[in-house]
Amino acid sequence: MNKSFSFLMLFSALAFASALDFTGPSYKEGCQCDPLEFNLLLEHTAGEGEVYALTIRAGEDETFTTFVTPRLEMSPHSSLPVVAFMTPHCDALPGEYDFTITAVGSRGTVLTATGTANIEQCHYLQIENTAEQAVCQGDEARYVIRLKNSGMFAEAGHVFTDLPYGLYELNDYAFDLSPGEEKEFNLYVTSPIDFPPQKLPFKISATSAYTYRDSYATFEAVDCTGMEIEVPDYCIPVNPGETVKDYVRLTNTGVDDSFDITAYCPPFVSVSPLSVDLDNGESAQLTLEISPEQQHLDQEFSCRISVESRKYGRVFEDEARICVQKLYDLDLASLSGSSVTVCKGDAANLGFTITNKGKPAVYSLSTTRGTISKASTSLVQTGTDSFSVSVETSALAPSTYPVTVKAEGQFHTETETVQLIVENCFESDLTVSPNRLDICAGETLDARLTLRNQGTRQLSFDVVALSHQSYLNAVPQPSSLTLNGGQLSDVNVRVSALHDAPDNADSVISLTASSARTVSSADLSVHVLPSNVCHAIALNAGPRKDVEVCKGDTFEITITNNGRFAETLSLNLTGPNWAFITPPTLTVGAGESKTAYVFYAPPYNTPKGEYEIVFTASNNRVSNSVRLFVGVYPVGGLGQQVPDYEAPDYKLGFEAPLDWSFEEGASRPVTFTLSNDGIAPLTNLLVYLESDDLQVLNESVAPITLLPGESRQLTLQLAPMRFEGGFATMVRAVANERFIEKSVTVEVRKPTLLTGFEGFYYYRVGNESFVNASINVSNYGDPVTVRPSVYGLDEASFNVNEFSLGSGEQFNLVVSSRTITEANRTAYLYFETGRGTYYDEFLALPEPSAATGFFVAAATLTGIILALLAALFLYYLAVVHGKNK
Repeated sequence: MNKSFSFLMLFSALAFASALDFTGPSYKEGCQCDPLEFNLLLEHTAGEGEVYALTIRAGEDETFTTFVTPRLEMSPHSSLPVVAFMTPHCDALPGEYDFTITAVGSRGTVLTATGTANIEQCHYLQIENTAEQAVCQGDEARYVIRLKNSGMFAEAGHVFTDLPYGLYELNDYAFDLSPGEEKEFNLYVTSPIDFPPQKLPFKISATSAYTYRDSYATFEAVDCTGMEIEVPDYCIPVNPGETVKDYVRLTNTGVDDSFDITAYCPPFVSVSPLSVDLDNGESAQLTLEISPEQQHLDQEFSCRISVESRKYGRVFEDEARICVQKLYDLDLASLSGSSVTVCKGDAANLGFTITNKGKPAVYSLSTTRGTISKASTSLVQTGTDSFSVSVETSALAPSTYPVTVKAEGQFHTETETVQLIVENCFESDLTVSPNRLDICAGETLDARLTLRNQGTRQLSFDVVALSHQSYLNAVPQPSSLTLNGGQLSDVNVRVSALHDAPDNADSVISLTASSARTVSSADLSVHVLPSNVCHAIALNAGPRKDVEVCKGDTFEITITNNGRFAETLSLNLTGPNWAFITPPTLTVGAGESKTAYVFYAPPYNTPKGEYEIVFTASNNRVSNSVRLFVGVYPVGGLGQQVPDYEAPDYKLGFEAPLDWSFEEGASRPVTFTLSNDGIAPLTNLLVYLESDDLQVLNESVAPITLLPGESRQLTLQLAPMRFEGGFATMVRAVANERFIEKSVTVEVRKPTLLTGFEGFYYYRVGNESFVNASINVSNYGDPVTVRPSVYGLDEASFNVNEFSLGSGEQFNLVVSSRTITEANRTAYLYFETGRGTYYDEFLALPEPSAATGFFVAAATLTGIILALLAALFLYYLAVVHGKNK
């Protein structure tokens, strides 16, 4: 029972499976070009629809053009017809060809059907022909073409080829053949004589109304002629009046041939024979007979030999060279070259050599100037001799004189001329630019000397600068140099005026450049400018100001340096005690302008009236003052204090730090906290120290305004002015509306970081002067990291940018810089640490004369500490304040 059921299920699946089957014959016969039609049926038995794509494949070659129904959309349990066409090409070969039709469904179903198309020999042409011919250029090649009708029907048409027109001839091209009939054609191919050697493939075609057939052949044009011409590989030497014979060899490398010879040579050359018959590999010799005349001397001639093949017309050529030379010849040469230079008064000795380049001969010798060492010489072939000519120059002016010597023989004469140059060898010139210097006391300027060696010989010069006044110092750099003839060089003269140079003094510095054979000099005028030109400051403070008591205002004073040096100025006030100045010191560069501030706030009980405040900026070289006028009025006198607020509305909070400890010679920042605890704004708020024992280094602290509830911190860089010990001072926060004071105690301790200067070392790089300053740094406190900096030197650098010192340790710090050009400049050193900023200074000097490698001792630390105030201020200006911008 189970077996029967399984068989029925299998039979049911097979009976109802989808299929692609032929509905007509799957095997058909036909002729070329006739389409064969095949009919099929695609049965789709599945319960769901499917789309089929159909393709047809007929072998690997392109014998057929095919078609099949490309696409069928099948419904469930449906069938549709399929049509296919197999069309054989007209040149298809007879035979049976299988093909396969494949239907691929969108659901993965694949169906195939295979059939056969038989191509009969209905229209079939067969071609046989000669495959390849190789002939000489210009010769004829014959190709035999046999055409047979192997088809079932008569064929009529013609035969043709794709060879270039004019290269071939076909004896007949038409055919009309019954089945099985043959016909023979002859194709003649002839290349021109100049046709390039090559292989030329070509096609032979036979075509009728129903079919065609192609065949292929090759034509090769071969170069059958060749000629080797061997001429002398040297230029044939011939003497005028003599006859010389030389030879040219001809070798035939082609087929047996006859050749005509043409010679394209000068008239004095004859060639024989003018024709030859040569078999393959055979050689012949041509004779060149050469008879030049005197007019052909020292010329080279070409003799071109042209050989033409009579059989093929090809021309072969080569060229012989003929050199007509004189057999008697000399080489007369100067041992000193074409010219000799001699200083006036010195004797000139000119050497010559004579070499015989021809046959042996005797030559007489003579000169146009001076005395010759021998009158004649006898020379064998290639022989050499020498002689000299001596010329005295004492009576000759500087100029150029030709000296010509002559060697004269029977057949040849040779001359040689040497230019004798008599010159002035030793002369120099010295100029200075500028020729006048306007200089300030304490200033260093440069002038440029131009030294020219106007002679023709190399000279070594010593340059000397002589000052006629003790307050002037002049140093040439370099002080010695060597110049070639005609060369010039610049020498820098560094002129320094000492600090005690008198105003409006005039002097001359004498400059001399001397060598063993010449001396040149020049003068440099020096004028010392008056002190009020070198050091000059201008003050601009603006107009008078009016203010009510209990209010404040500020004068902004512009300080302009109109001098030629940077000035560090002390700023002071003379007048009422309610006027204050900031900063206390200021450094202004040459041509620079800076601003100082004078804040004034008259208290309530100040009487009405006009008050004068005198502002003074000064140092030990320059001083200037300006008068400031303030009109003081009672409260409301100017309508400035409108009673919008009452006194209790203004509340100023002021907190000062607890730590007021300092070290001698060191500054550190101190921060204050300011707050507005009232309900009204506080304006023009500043912090002041009453005591002069603490110096404020901030260059510019502008007044601030605090709104109600606002709080700010204000940092002052402070330095003690006292040595070890303690003292009390008052710190005041002042606004227009309120002020508050705090009493603090300042403690000053011994410094824990000390420096000691060991000296300077000068050295040079080229013409530039540099100096190394050696400083010993000692730490007597807790371990610390030190960051050094310097102000006041040009192009300064340290051997380290940062170093650490343990307690009791030392470090040798070296600062390198370009040597200063002005006299007695102060250089400031700063050592920034976590404990504060330490200061030191030294007096930098211009390089002393001949001071390269010179060691100079530095000032003591005690003297340096005396300048702490100005130096710390400069440090804060250049370093600390610069960082806060």
